[in-house]
Amino acid sequence: MMAALFTENTYPLEKRLSKVSRPKAVKAFVRILRAENNAGIKATIALASDKGEPIREMRYDFSKVSLEEAGLRAALESLKIARRNRVKHIVIFVDNERVVSIANGTEIPPAELISLTLQVRALCHSFESAVIRYSAEGMAESLSHSHEPR
Repeated sequence: MMAALFTENTYPLEKRLSKVSRPKAVKAFVRILRAENNAGIKATIALASDKGEPIREMRYDFSKVSLEEAGLRAALESLKIARRNRVKHIVIFVDNERVVSIANGTEIPPAELISLTLQVRALCHSFESAVIRYSAEGMAESLSHSHEPR
């Protein structure tokens, strides 16, 4: 058997197609809620393509953390997932204004959140563009609005 002249010919067609079909831009919707009986914080992350098509949804349960820490952890997790999938542009919508202001640097983080905040900010720099915004809307409404033609 002869060796392939071009490296792209050495991969099966399915692998080449999956690389091409990956979205270049993603929206992440982070929702943070207190669990029943204040037993912890629940965070939900919904990832959607830039056209609003749902990609993936994850739920996390955090115990003994603040709303801000849970929000920063969820934002960091969505950045990591996007990075693994080689996304170039990401917009993260968080339903907590304080988390957004800490992540964007407009508010100084509490001492216990400095390391986590720096991780979020550093990972944002690995994208061509990364924006963290406040959105009071729920994820379902945000996803349905992103389907509407503009």
